[in-house]
Amino acid sequence: MGYGLAHLAVRYLRGTLPQQYSFARSLIQLERFQIDGRVAIFAAVVVPLAAVLIGLAPAWKASRPSLIDAFRDAGRSVGTLGARRLQNLLVAGGLALSVILAIGAALLAQSFAHLYRQGPGFQSAGLKSMYISLPTFEYQIRSNADWQRVTGPLWQRAMSAAAETPGIESVAAVSHLPLAGFYYLAALEVEGYQASRDNLPQAIDRYVSNSYHETMSVPLRAGRYFNAFDRAGSQGVVLVNEQFAKRYFRGVDPVGSRVRYAGNSPWFTIIGVTAGEPAGGMDEEPKPMVYFSMNQSPWTFFHLIVKSRMDLDATVSAVMRSLHKISPSMAPYEIRTLDTMVLDSTWRVRYSMMLLVALAGVALVLAALGVYSVLRYAVGKRTREIGIRMALGAGGGSIVRMVLRDGLAVAGAGVLAGTIGACVLTRFLTTLLFGVRAIEPLTFVAVCGFLLAVAAASCLGPAIYAASLAPVEALRRE
Repeated sequence: MGYGLAHLAVRYLRGTLPQQYSFARSLIQLERFQIDGRVAIFAAVVVPLAAVLIGLAPAWKASRPSLIDAFRDAGRSVGTLGARRLQNLLVAGGLALSVILAIGAALLAQSFAHLYRQGPGFQSAGLKSMYISLPTFEYQIRSNADWQRVTGPLWQRAMSAAAETPGIESVAAVSHLPLAGFYYLAALEVEGYQASRDNLPQAIDRYVSNSYHETMSVPLRAGRYFNAFDRAGSQGVVLVNEQFAKRYFRGVDPVGSRVRYAGNSPWFTIIGVTAGEPAGGMDEEPKPMVYFSMNQSPWTFFHLIVKSRMDLDATVSAVMRSLHKISPSMAPYEIRTLDTMVLDSTWRVRYSMMLLVALAGVALVLAALGVYSVLRYAVGKRTREIGIRMALGAGGGSIVRMVLRDGLAVAGAGVLAGTIGACVLTRFLTTLLFGVRAIEPLTFVAVCGFLLAVAAASCLGPAIYAASLAPVEALRRE
């Protein structure tokens, strides 16, 4: 919260505080500390429902005893038709649950892979970030004129000191880091864009050093980057991203046009268009953004981005030795690598995927054991029948096919039911999917094929056991 208030205070000192704000997110995002609600709903619907059905089915069966079946079972060991149906239902239900969870996990894995293939819009390798606050309090600033007189030279000294540190390849400064989750939409006026006073253009505003885009390797789409001539006292200039250009210029080259904060703030000329970079997270599409030059309007607090081949601790130590020559009171915090930020920005998809993978794995093991156990039990109950079939000339191959056919019929019914359920329940995951549809035919086919293969493998043991029975021994068992 203090982060946002300090930002607004500096804007007030400059006289550029917009009159109208649209907060795209709250300043503190509670979802950063909890599993996404839709994944919770997905898991909460599938797992407890399956558990209740599996637990209630035997209880319901036990509450409705059949005396005829009981006396019949006492006289012979062939399982009743009702009991076999119940067993098959439980096995099919377990496989259906496995299909739903496995498809959900596969979709999230595809989404996670797509995020990394697409990238964050900048090159994070070798980049480290630390939050710096300039010691302006030492200069007893009492007015806006004092602030302007002190801040610019002090900021330039700090940037120069960091850039001249041995082992540092380049440095940049930015008011708010990308992928940090915090942003708001500032109301703007765009030259030539017709808008009502109640529906002004909006964009994320970022204050960056002139070296920011080159240090971050953000591609340039049109015009030019900031350069050394864009400094305090020169014409006010800005960069916009391609999302801003598409929304407010609609195919017209924005370079040379002007924008400003809504109100009586000065105009800034657009000098270039850059590629978009996500502000909230990698799973969000980039939003319209305007970059102001921090060389023209320096900040007393900012994120210093350093590119080096040293590790994080060595980089921070080297930079701070240089900054302490300006003031010993300068101490960095929020120290991190941008690689870590990129990974952290995928936490929702990553943790949700891990949760569903774990649940799918447990469900798959239980389903495979269920198929094996039920078929093994059924073979044991049908040894007399198998013995008669073999005595009448049935070969081992036909016995294997019979057992496999019975097992795969149950497995096929479960996989079909799970596929239908996945078509409905994966829609709860749409907010976590990026570049992937909720219903991906290839994913569905691959998961169903894999689970059918697992079921077939579980059927082989009982089938081979049934084929190995000697006819005379099978007839004597009862």
